[in-house]
Amino acid sequence: MRSSTALAVYDRHGDALFSLALLLCRDVDRAVDAVVATVTQACATASDPMSDARRKSLAADLWHRYASDPGAQASPQSPPPGCLPHPDGQSGEQEQALLGLVLFGCHTYGQAAALIGVSAPSAAVHLRSVLRRAADVRSDRRA
Repeated sequence: MRSSTALAVYDRHGDALFSLALLLCRDVDRAVDAVVATVTQACATASDPMSDARRKSLAADLWHRYASDPGAQASPQSPPPGCLPHPDGQSGEQEQALLGLVLFGCHTYGQAAALIGVSAPSAAVHLRSVLRRAADVRSDRRA
């Protein structure tokens, strides 16, 4: 791996990947480790470090790294700062993963759904729910 390639990948995609990793695992040290491992592994292969397709691939790798490492997953007792409450008391991790992959990982909702193993219609419902709760929180803060 050339360090200049890794730096170019990190410069272009690092902030978005770190945001996704932090959203998924809710731990700064684990998020940093996951991003470094993801960028390092990705730079072992030749491809354009600047493309959105590259970010999509990196985000998918980050998701797989998170999903396969039980230690990286957040405990239910530690909701992330500013996290929207889930209406039925669940952690909403699936919704957060969908939202993170769409916002930070250059995935469509259908691609994010396929990646984490839910149907596209279900993903749409989950994302709509997150956006509605966000709008409700924002409205409450204005009042």
